[in-house]
Amino acid sequence: MNPGAEQNSDYVDALLTTYFSDPQYQVSLKAGEVLLHQGEPNDRLYVLLSGCLRAEQQGESGYTTEIFQATSHRFVGVYSFFSATYLSVMTLVADADCVLAYLDRNRFFDLRKKGDPLFERFMPVVVTELVNRYRQTQELTIAREKAFQKLLETEKVASLGQLAAGVAHELNNAIAVLERNSEWLSQAIHDIFDHSDASAFYQKGLDEGYRLSSKERRQQRRALEKRWQVDAQKAVCLVELGLENDTNQKSDDQLLKYHKAWKMGSALHDVLVASKQAAHVVRSMKVLGMASTERISGVDINGTLQDALALSKPLLEGVDVALDFEALPPVFANAGELVQIWLNLIKNACESMVTVAHPKLSVMSQCVANVVEITIEDCGIGISPDVLPHIFQPNVTTKIDGLSFGLGLGLTIVQRLVHQLNGDIAVESCPGRTSFCVHIPIGSKS
Repeated sequence: MNPGAEQNSDYVDALLTTYFSDPQYQVSLKAGEVLLHQGEPNDRLYVLLSGCLRAEQQGESGYTTEIFQATSHRFVGVYSFFSATYLSVMTLVADADCVLAYLDRNRFFDLRKKGDPLFERFMPVVVTELVNRYRQTQELTIAREKAFQKLLETEKVASLGQLAAGVAHELNNAIAVLERNSEWLSQAIHDIFDHSDASAFYQKGLDEGYRLSSKERRQQRRALEKRWQVDAQKAVCLVELGLENDTNQKSDDQLLKYHKAWKMGSALHDVLVASKQAAHVVRSMKVLGMASTERISGVDINGTLQDALALSKPLLEGVDVALDFEALPPVFANAGELVQIWLNLIKNACESMVTVAHPKLSVMSQCVANVVEITIEDCGIGISPDVLPHIFQPNVTTKIDGLSFGLGLGLTIVQRLVHQLNGDIAVESCPGRTSFCVHIPIGSKS
């Protein structure tokens, strides 16, 4: 307590001893009882000896608002007692059992007639009480504003959930057709190649897809051109078919036929992966309005990371990707939702590195104390300190030097998905390094 507060407390104690020490001028209230009703006459100045009072005020609309709370040594009835209206401007209700002492108007005027300087003695009390009430009213107003803003955000997310559910419903049929026909087409083409020497290359493409990045293909192509003195087209075929050491065993026509079969398989591989993921993404759009019911045991998190990286290949063009995966136990989750989490984080990372000369993305997985930890880190421009605390809120967009990235809706969905797995997500950021770390407990079925 500061010296000024101690001085004021001593001053109030002196007033209590002088004017409020007579037991016959005391009242007791049980919790919930009313001391004064708004608008009723009041000819007493009360001081609270013990307990707690709540002051409420009813507006013209009929809505009741809490104005302040009074505890021990606080004065109440100040306005009505010292004003000319003698009417209480608020209702005073006991929040707990209370004991109050009072000075009524008759005693007040009797003392004044005897020369007691009551107004001068009580003026500091009146001013202090008004200041305390103003401060409490400010605090209540700020708290209500924060609660109102939180309610607005909640309603906004609920509206987005309804919109997402509607969009998902419209897209589900189209995606189902794409997924079903892609699977049929892959089998039909396999039957066509069944007795062909190109069948193995078609199956290789269908199983693996484009296993090399564009940068890796260029590097290996140039190495083959230099090593075997072959043209660029033949070098590309050899690299993508995995026949770097078999240059003289196949004719050019055979290579082109095998390469076309492999490309058909690879194209269908990507279509199948993309269509399955699109179905997961559309269904997971509903997480803003409802919880998922499609989680299963035995989900391989490292596998979902690999799927997300495969779908992110266009974004990762020219990005140095460093992977550090530990063997992980399976978890209870939805593989599509996990892929969606990683896709959002990878997309944000890539967009933050657009202006970086040597972009690098690091993806790490490990298991610590029955918790799987996934870290996705980039070397981009970072998230500004004023935006960082709000990055998971809806409609938050990071924009620096004209570049916009990190849509808040995506990260809002990510956070919801992680929390539904009983996990958590944290972010650290500074210029040159941003790291998102996701923790998912093993065996959770909530």
